[in-house]
Amino acid sequence: MFTKHQSILFALVANALGSNKSIPILSLAEGLDHSGWASLLDLAVNQGVTAVAYEGMPQQLRERMPKDIAVRWHLSIEYIVERYQKQCKVLKELTDIYSKQGIDVLVLKGVHLSALYPTPHYRECGDIDIFLYQNYDAGNKIVESMGMRVRRLGLKHSNFHFKGVNVENHKTLLNVKANRFDKNLERELHGFLSRGKRDEFHLLFNIRHKIVHFLSSGLVLRHLCDLYLEITNYKPHFTEVFDILHREKQLGVLSALLLLTGETLGNSAVNGPLDEYCAKRGIENRGRELLEVIYADTFVNSSKRRDLSKEKSMGVLKRKVIGAGYMFKSKWKYDLIERGYFGREFIKRLGYAFKLYKPKGSL
Repeated sequence: MFTKHQSILFALVANALGSNKSIPILSLAEGLDHSGWASLLDLAVNQGVTAVAYEGMPQQLRERMPKDIAVRWHLSIEYIVERYQKQCKVLKELTDIYSKQGIDVLVLKGVHLSALYPTPHYRECGDIDIFLYQNYDAGNKIVESMGMRVRRLGLKHSNFHFKGVNVENHKTLLNVKANRFDKNLERELHGFLSRGKRDEFHLLFNIRHKIVHFLSSGLVLRHLCDLYLEITNYKPHFTEVFDILHREKQLGVLSALLLLTGETLGNSAVNGPLDEYCAKRGIENRGRELLEVIYADTFVNSSKRRDLSKEKSMGVLKRKVIGAGYMFKSKWKYDLIERGYFGREFIKRLGYAFKLYKPKGSL
């Protein structure tokens, strides 16, 4: 199912994460020429695992790497590490500022997930995502009082640049205005927080985030690495989270993602917790039938993936028009979860866009 370069990359990442150290990496990479090395690096970059893949590379293989490719690879890793270190420094400063005002900060997504990695600063992170509980508006006012511009881009979050790093301040954890799934899961997430169940919170939040990412722009190998590490580290908390996901019709897609994770990282044990859960509950596990299409979307058709980073600088209306076009192309993804999900989501997105965009002279 995998190409030669994919197989090599998956083996490197699996070795770095410790999911499978028995893969014969050196023999897989036998005969890799300059063009092959360049393709391997490009694939690692596109899949968000540049530094992780290098960490899993045996010394003998590193010595085979062409010098110009080695320079490019090292420069990429330096950038990833420097960016991560800057984010951590900025996050600490921002947390200290909020703490002095009596505001607690919950760190979400990438920076939080990086702690699960053998080498945290090798996990590539985008923005800093924070949740301030009931202090969303107060948090915005504090940074505005410091001379920073807060952009309120939608109903879910605002963002601002703090010392050169983009920060997303979440008003809600999920897009509760878009669909009932997120509305219901938002309630469950707050329930976990109120009961002090942080691990359950992060497991549920990150699984739903991956599914939404799959729907909106597609996944990369980095997301599967996150999923492997979450399943590995949060073992005591599966049943309650799986019950919620089953009720909200998310288990089918999650099962396919776990199967794909097991295939790419050479460790089928990652599928075990959900397989066992489904067997005990008498639930049909649809993961196998969805695996091929999700694999194709993640690794075969990735060149057609929506680039969210380019859209962030666009106006609201233009972003929504582009998003609507992509939704039509991705209707099949929504149908994997529930028939009719796409139609309801699309209509609500139109209403959401109208609320955000109010041209002068409109009644």
